[in-house]
Amino acid sequence: MGACCAQGVTVSLGGGFGDLNVDAGSTASNRITDDDTFAGELGVGYRLPNNVVIEGGGSTGFTVTALLAGATAEFRDARLMAGYAFPVTEKFRIVPTAGVSFWRLETVENPLLFFVPFAQRSTSGTDVAWRAAGEYYFSQRFGAYFAYSGTHPDFGSFSLLSFGMTIQF
Repeated sequence: MGACCAQGVTVSLGGGFGDLNVDAGSTASNRITDDDTFAGELGVGYRLPNNVVIEGGGSTGFTVTALLAGATAEFRDARLMAGYAFPVTEKFRIVPTAGVSFWRLETVENPLLFFVPFAQRSTSGTDVAWRAAGEYYFSQRFGAYFAYSGTHPDFGSFSLLSFGMTIQF
């Protein structure tokens, strides 16, 4: 069996660019509506001999552009997902997964010109999440990934375009 089809535990560490969308009228924030974030991502998974993948992971993202408007937001989620690793070549595979996201959004509003008490809001929930990843293994145990993932919480949506490294044990 080649590197692409080996079974076992995988650990992934990466990051990327997220898009946080807060619907108008949402109770999550009065000032934050659409912000780009940088997010870190960590995942642990297991691939069975039949290429079924089970993984748990999470990400945390902090808004960059909202800081200039006097508001900040942090979106964090933990995911439990399952999918299938489709071998494309000996070293490359495509791995779509779906599952559940346990998320939390925290916003802080504080005008920069007026140092008055800030308004802090926090909301959390559980929603369906999905992820589509491409993995390329340089060797039997070490590889790189790129992925696009998302969830649609009750306040709007969060999507993440990420990349990183993965190690298989």
